Amino acid sequence: MPLNRAICLLARDIQNVADRILRSYDVTSEQLYVMQCLAEGDTGYPQREICRRTKKKPANVTRIVDRLESKSLVSRKTSPLDRRVYIVVLTGRGRSLLQQANAAMVDFSSKLCAGIDLESQDIARGTLAAICRNVEHMSIKQSGGSPRPSPRERTGNDE
Repeated sequence: MPLNRAICLLARDIQNVADRILRSYDVTSEQLYVMQCLAEGDTGYPQREICRRTKKKPANVTRIVDRLESKSLVSRKTSPLDRRVYIVVLTGRGRSLLQQANAAMVDFSSKLCAGIDLESQDIARGTLAAICRNVEHMSIKQSGGSPRPSPRERTGNDE
């Protein structure tokens, strides 16, 4: 099986298991990802910035934010700089749920890597980082645009 196919299938399986775990928190992995993005900024972000940081299309971000707002996990506030722009912020309930769901995801991550020594995990991370860079370069060439932040830059994690 080609490596790209193996990565796609693995990513799908990981997301399916993560979504099953997150079901008890009434969020999906995609919703959690947007909430994690919002947690990085104390004052929230405009939806355009959420799109940039998460590499999601505007329609998807709108749908995710709508669902999170209906659950009182985020709220939209008018930007003090431009009344046409809404800033999306986590609510207190959203921050609390995010903390709990993140703990579940840390446990999931440790189970995901069970039996894999740290050196092998580092090699895998390095390999995936190189693949991400290659995809980024291909994406830039195809779009003629500027590079987007890497997953590490978006999350601020060195994991």
